[in-house]
Amino acid sequence: MGVTVLSEFNSLPKNLRCSYRLQENSFKARERNIPRLSSPKVYLGEKMEKLPHPRKTFMFKQVIVARADLKMSPGKLAVQVAHGAIAAAEKTREKNREWLEKWLKEGQKKVLVKVNDENELLALYEKVRGTGLVGELIQDAGLTELPPGTTTVLAIGPAPNELIDKLTGNLPLF
Repeated sequence: MGVTVLSEFNSLPKNLRCSYRLQENSFKARERNIPRLSSPKVYLGEKMEKLPHPRKTFMFKQVIVARADLKMSPGKLAVQVAHGAIAAAEKTREKNREWLEKWLKEGQKKVLVKVNDENELLALYEKVRGTGLVGELIQDAGLTELPPGTTTVLAIGPAPNELIDKLTGNLPLF
């Protein structure tokens, strides 16, 4: 089941759309009466759902725990977090599809927190395994900044907030 986020921009009449490219008369776009766009919509299979308002209370989330001691570059950290997010979501699809679908429908809340070192990360992983939640450890391939096999992040969930918060609620944001 693929997820595609769309803007309501495409549903506007063509005469109300404005191009993102600079054109001769682009300065006139400000003068047009272009309606404000509401929140984006998401396709879940065949059904189109409106994404929640940003201030909505989420019931599900995914938490990615990264090691602070590795001093990864921002790009490296982003890639490791992405690997973890995808791996954990796919494992949740197998283990608890209902949680995954609810999380997708809500807008896929993710939180990035940190631990000091690998020992803390592995200790947290053991706690996650004891609860039955999905926890995916990511190890780097070693092609750029880190030695091969370096454990970089732990992705937990998606799962109900209260279950994840019992394990990660005390960790600082990255």
